[in-house]
Amino acid sequence: MGTWGPGPFQSDYAADFVDEVDAASLEAQVELVSSTLHEMARSTGRIPDGAEGVAAAALVAGQCPGGESYATDEGAPKRPLPSFPTELRAVAAAAMTRALDRDSGMGDGWVEAGEAAAWRAEVERIRTLLLQADGAKPHR
Repeated sequence: MGTWGPGPFQSDYAADFVDEVDAASLEAQVELVSSTLHEMARSTGRIPDGAEGVAAAALVAGQCPGGESYATDEGAPKRPLPSFPTELRAVAAAAMTRALDRDSGMGDGWVEAGEAAAWRAEVERIRTLLLQADGAKPHR
């Protein structure tokens, strides 16, 4: 099926990632989300596993003021998640900055230009929630 929408959980890769998080123990959930975000934040060039990073960032953003919809979004984990460490917000925001980089390749491949714009707006919203919750001001 591939990608069916611009939301953080609306792709096969993101859905598989969420299933993996849902099946893991609470400790393993934190490690899985953390390692996914750290890997994406440190990446260079094209990001082959970017959908997983966006989904992981949305899970962290779901615990930030204003991001509660990500915790209940269609496609979000069905089981309650542990409280993610607050320092993970900055890592998740850095991962979303990487996702928005043109060289990440993540904005490519959309059938319609409007879908790419909607995806970018969604990733920017996640990034902004994370930065605001962490006390930083978003900049472009």
